[in-house]
Amino acid sequence: LGLAAEFVLFSFLFLLADAANIRTVADLYAGRNADVRKALRAVLSKLPSLLTVCAVWCAVLVLPLLVIVLCMAPESEKSVDGINVYYQPWLRLVLGLLYFIASSAFIMATYLSHPILIVEGGRVIPSLKNSSESFKKSWSHLGAVLALWFLAKIVITKFVMALNYWHYMHDWRVWAAWDPPGIPLHP
Repeated sequence: LGLAAEFVLFSFLFLLADAANIRTVADLYAGRNADVRKALRAVLSKLPSLLTVCAVWCAVLVLPLLVIVLCMAPESEKSVDGINVYYQPWLRLVLGLLYFIASSAFIMATYLSHPILIVEGGRVIPSLKNSSESFKKSWSHLGAVLALWFLAKIVITKFVMALNYWHYMHDWRVWAAWDPPGIPLHP
């Protein structure tokens, strides 16, 4: 639940910042003066629509993930080097793969919905439809941009993990996605 709440909060804040950035870039391309206050006013005027888009994104991306996490109750448990490893993972692997494919398709098809809201105006459902139509027209370009963004995010995450590894005196547990209960990561 904490991860889901973090995702919702991050999505909302990212959407607002990205929307303000999009408004500023649109003004620059149109030859108008780029003004932070003007960009923030544009975002605030579209706040209900942006919140709705964010709610749709979070519902579509988080709710199925919570179902997958609930399916991860251990069936049989063994410990390898202090890390719990769950066997018989086929259901979770299949659900995870299906979630990855469906969520990736949804993200690519609706990625342009908030730029469309900010630049063109309009409502939520038409912006989602316009985003989907734009994706159908140039799916390879949008897919390549999102793939590069994803790879950059992975590189940044691994860099931050390397800094954590160095900071926490080379404790191998910093690389693990989880810890055994009761053993903190911090020294």
